[in-house]
Amino acid sequence: PRLRFALLTDFADAPSEQMPEDDEYLQDALQRVRELNAKYAAGGRDRFFLFHRRRVWNPVQGCWMGWERKRGKLAEFNRLLRGDRGTSYAWISGDPGDLASVRFVITLDADTQLPRESAPRLVGTIAHPLNRPHFDPEQRRVVAGYGILQPRVSYHLMAATRSRFAAILASSAGIDPYATAVSDVYMDLFGIGSYTGKGIYDVDAFEAATGHTFPENHILSHDLIEGNFARCGLVSDIELFDDFPARYHAYARREHRWVRGDWQLLPWLGPKVPTPAGPRPNPLPLLERWKLLDNLRRSLVPPALLVLLVLAWTVLPGSPWLWTAAALAVPALPLGQWLLGALIGCGRSRSLARLREVPEVVPATLAQSALGVIFLAEQARLLVDAIARTLVRLCLSRRNLLEWETAATTERRLGTDHRSFWQTMWPASVLALGLGLLVLWVRPAAMGAAMPVLAAWFLSPVVAYWISQPRPLAERPLTEPERRALRRVARKTWHFFETFVGPEDHWLPPDNFQEDPDARVAHRTSPTNQGLLLLSTLAAHDLGYLGLRDLLGRLEATFDTLEGLERHQGHFFNWYDTKTLRPLPPLYISTVDSGNLLGSLLVLKQGLREKAAQPNLEISPSVSGLLDTLDLIAEAAMALQPELAPDALAPLGQSLGALRRSLAEGPDHPVALGGWLARLDGMAQEVLGHVEALAGQLGRPLEALATWAERLASRIRGWREEVAVLAPWLALLPEIPIGPDAPAEAQARWSSLVEELALPGGIERFVARTDSLLAELAALEGLLPESSRAPLRGLTEALRRSAAPEWRERLRRLDERAGALAEAMDFRFLYRADRHLFAIGCNLALGRLDEASYDLLASEASLTSLLAVARGDAPRRHWLQLGRPY
Repeated sequence: PRLRFALLTDFADAPSEQMPEDDEYLQDALQRVRELNAKYAAGGRDRFFLFHRRRVWNPVQGCWMGWERKRGKLAEFNRLLRGDRGTSYAWISGDPGDLASVRFVITLDADTQLPRESAPRLVGTIAHPLNRPHFDPEQRRVVAGYGILQPRVSYHLMAATRSRFAAILASSAGIDPYATAVSDVYMDLFGIGSYTGKGIYDVDAFEAATGHTFPENHILSHDLIEGNFARCGLVSDIELFDDFPARYHAYARREHRWVRGDWQLLPWLGPKVPTPAGPRPNPLPLLERWKLLDNLRRSLVPPALLVLLVLAWTVLPGSPWLWTAAALAVPALPLGQWLLGALIGCGRSRSLARLREVPEVVPATLAQSALGVIFLAEQARLLVDAIARTLVRLCLSRRNLLEWETAATTERRLGTDHRSFWQTMWPASVLALGLGLLVLWVRPAAMGAAMPVLAAWFLSPVVAYWISQPRPLAERPLTEPERRALRRVARKTWHFFETFVGPEDHWLPPDNFQEDPDARVAHRTSPTNQGLLLLSTLAAHDLGYLGLRDLLGRLEATFDTLEGLERHQGHFFNWYDTKTLRPLPPLYISTVDSGNLLGSLLVLKQGLREKAAQPNLEISPSVSGLLDTLDLIAEAAMALQPELAPDALAPLGQSLGALRRSLAEGPDHPVALGGWLARLDGMAQEVLGHVEALAGQLGRPLEALATWAERLASRIRGWREEVAVLAPWLALLPEIPIGPDAPAEAQARWSSLVEELALPGGIERFVARTDSLLAELAALEGLLPESSRAPLRGLTEALRRSAAPEWRERLRRLDERAGALAEAMDFRFLYRADRHLFAIGCNLALGRLDEASYDLLASEASLTSLLAVARGDAPRRHWLQLGRPY
């Protein structure tokens, strides 16, 4: 199918039709859509669209809002697809005429994830001849086939890791049949499912069944009732992933909203239903009405259990303990159902394999049951409030029936501290105290049975707060000696690349360097080696071992070579001679090596984008890198101690100590960065002098010590040069004669400019701000006499001379080059469709794939498999085909 992607958006409710911030939000969204089309639909028709509605006045809600909220979005979108231009969609990116041929719409919420291959499978299923909908004009609904298909909905992994609460309730699907669709008794028995708002629908059938069916200002939870009219089917072998609230009170507010929406459908249980044209006979069959009634029944369970417990502790005959146990067994029913199903399954299969799930399922289900008991009073209060509000609004006020708040807004509005939980849940604690006093007065003998439950209800705000906290991560931070040891290893690792990667090997990494018995470099390289070089170069800059100028130069030189190497379907051969750049025989494509390089290129792309945003005058990474080099100098010097006089290392140690202290102190002010670097440069030259003196004392070159001392001096020298070309204005700032005698406005402008120029932020930000900074300087010149303007003109010229624009362009170009190499790799020819596995590689000399395949998830090819599936070079089945024996 030809897929198009569209955002259906509204402004937030407001007291007026237009708000000051509207245009900024809208233009940003339109620009993002244009960027998507430029990236993914260049030269063709648009694939991404934005449909944004204007606000309309709603007298019932008393505000300006999107007509009928989400239901209205879909209703008007369907009419727009069929040529109606009279909708409230006032801003549309692209030509909606391009969508006139759309037959099906997949509707997703903002927090729903659509896995790869799910969309084509949904389209193929609903387009199947046996599933085509048949609309009956007399009954005004779909009577055969399906106008809507509801896929299976599960909670995604990140949702279950954000808090203890989410981990308990989102640990398995099917806890809430409204929120998650896994299996459905209605589908199993009657061939009709329940729509939860995330699925695919047939535009014409959906519009015919629901377009002019419901009155305005009445429907809040539209999904189920739309599924009843358009006939919904469950597709349990296609899966979507949804989010789950991290905090209990956000979850409770969502439940409140859902229950209000369910009870607003109460009129559709009767013989006549409201329509835009007035009351009409209810066309829904008994089964569809039962589904609506069952939703109402579910919302009455917590209040009914609360009433049962109160009666058990006060007036019901028999043992209060027995009544309490019977009531509390209801939240534990899911565990009993699972255990019964597991035992039946074991009996049918004559295997105990199902019982292996007990250690995982039983604790999670028990925890859910326990929370059901602890929050029973709060849930009962909340649901009674929702039901009562709805009945009053339906029968009396007829207002606020569309009261609604997004889940994201609710999460932001509700606090995360103790107070916010007590503010929303205090009625449960008050209810527990009141019921305790009632039981003591009416039936003191029942207090033993009531006390544990009442105590749980009283403390429910505390429990809600505790389980809503982020799950603690079992992390052990590195100790300072461990961190320094790792950084020394990192510095030595980079030393290999900065030593052996150069013009002699065309800026490609040799495979290895042999130290013993004789020094020898292996002048060959592989795609894995190339990827390690790219990421090591990026990491060297992160760790402060390499300046941005040198990062750009090294990467550009390496890409110049890579782009000129012979390749096959975008893949680099397994080995190249780094001196001749010819592939080494036999010509072979390694699946693993190609995957490693692809992963490295993708990481490099992201890293290069971050470089443009990182503060370019930030000193801490470079300081840390220089301190690592100082540690290695000290280590090399100590290795010479046995050969030297007792005090021979003292001058070197003093110079290293002074340099270390200066690095720790940093410049007095960002403006003083240039002077501070000059002092560091002088200290580094002193260190070099001491090393030469030691070599003279021993009468031989000190290779290790001299190498590290030279690296230290070279890095500081490169840092100075980089600052000089990137921020040449820094040296001029102290010379600008704007003192206390200058006009007050000039002093204020200068103070703001100095702060901006001393900490200019990242290259991207500085380039974006250059024009405004130049304008500020020009305005400042106008406030000063002619005799004081010359230094400002020099500052203006220094701003224009900055290398930032050139370096930003080089970063962008490297990003493109990395992306082009990654995009060129086609893994499809390495995939064995008959086995659903990747071959070890392809021997081009023999013209065939290897017979052996990678068939384990825990193998060196797992990165290749992951990236190939993500790119669409391999189907999702490949990931499931990989063995997991452990």
